[in-house]
Amino acid sequence: MRFNEIFGMSSVAIIVLLMITIIIFKSKLNIILLSQINNTDINIKLNITYLFKLINIDMQLYPRKKKKKKANKEKSPKNKSKGGHNKVSLKDIDSIFQLIKNIEIEEFYSNIEFGNENIGFTTFIYLLINTIYGHLINMINPNKIYLKVLPNFTEDYIKGNIKVHIKLSFKIIYKIIITTYKIYKKTKHKEDGKNESTWFNKKSYGDNA
Repeated sequence: MRFNEIFGMSSVAIIVLLMITIIIFKSKLNIILLSQINNTDINIKLNITYLFKLINIDMQLYPRKKKKKKANKEKSPKNKSKGGHNKVSLKDIDSIFQLIKNIEIEEFYSNIEFGNENIGFTTFIYLLINTIYGHLINMINPNKIYLKVLPNFTEDYIKGNIKVHIKLSFKIIYKIIITTYKIYKKTKHKEDGKNESTWFNKKSYGDNA
């Protein structure tokens, strides 16, 4: 009887663990970027939610909260790396671009109003924003999209509300981590092995002729 109870409890624990694993793999990481512009007043916030909002993080990206100034301490000079940084190859850039293309964009919302008494300048900015909108439509394929721009030729101001909602599956997150690590490892390997000739002792040991 005791063995049956232990076996039953183990089965329940395995089922619960399996359900939790499935929920974690099926859940998507929601990243929402909100930007509000009112002339020189700019506010940018980031919201990250996961596991049905059990994880809910709000961050103020701009303006940043002022931190208390600490007493100035003498800083020791940092050792600068002699070797230059290795450039990322075109293949690496392409792999990153392919990952970005696979990211699911749930919503892209942009509502911009601006004005300037200079008619030529206002027209140019209006055409520029519409051109950017056109390129965005061709590059991304969001489930929801709202793009609006309203010019004003009699007043000087700018207002805007922009929202970008991205959903990342566990598979995409895994691919991003692996791709980033591979690129970092490859560039780091090149940086470490750049001066391999200096690793060997070039001192002569007698006449080798």
